[in-house]
Amino acid sequence: MTSIKLIKKHLGLTLLSLTVSVFVTTALTSEAISAETDEEEMAKHALEAVTNSDVAESFQAELYLEQAQATYEFQNYKRTLKLAKRAITDTAADAIAAAKAAGGNTFQPELFLEQSEAAFDLGDYKKAVKLAKKAVKNTPTPEQLQAETALGSVANGKVANSFQAKLYLEQAEATFAGGNFQRTMKLLKKAIHDSAADAIVEAKSKGSNTFQAELFLEQSMAAYDGGSYEKAVKLGRKAEARALK
Repeated sequence: MTSIKLIKKHLGLTLLSLTVSVFVTTALTSEAISAETDEEEMAKHALEAVTNSDVAESFQAELYLEQAQATYEFQNYKRTLKLAKRAITDTAADAIAAAKAAGGNTFQPELFLEQSEAAFDLGDYKKAVKLAKKAVKNTPTPEQLQAETALGSVANGKVANSFQAKLYLEQAEATFAGGNFQRTMKLLKKAIHDSAADAIVEAKSKGSNTFQAELFLEQSMAAYDGGSYEKAVKLGRKAEARALK
């Protein structure tokens, strides 16, 4: 009788153990499925945020987006999220790196980029896209930095002395404000050239020797083309001064 009781007790414990085991396994499985579903939803929304915007502008960012779409199809959602994040932030990161290399101030765009990455990590993908685009918009391009440096050199160098040279400088300032940096550079070169060129023409008309003045002007233009804007301004002023002697 005692043996039968022990057997029943043992069977009861075994059944209880199996019940607990099944419950735990079911719970863990449900949790894993839930986590996988959440991950899939996150990847889906992240992809939508990138695809529905023009944030992936650089070649590498476009490549990240393509890879993210491919990994999503293969249900590798963790990889999709990593690639989607890089697709959002890569264009801004590249722009900031280029601006830094050109000596630009990148404090504000770097801050926007950090905020974009933080928003992505919190699952706010649309906000991440907006902040990444703000980072790009606020990052000065190498062309902008070049034009800004040249404009400062010409404006502070008092080289634009003739009426036409002053007009070129005013036009350069206007085109810079309008974002046409290529045109700005051309106008600034003309502003440096014009005062000296006018002085040389006037000196020639009086029979003066303008060889040295013309040499200084040639050197000024070469310095400008080489990116040495302050040197270009100094040589332009020397050319004008020599012609007026």
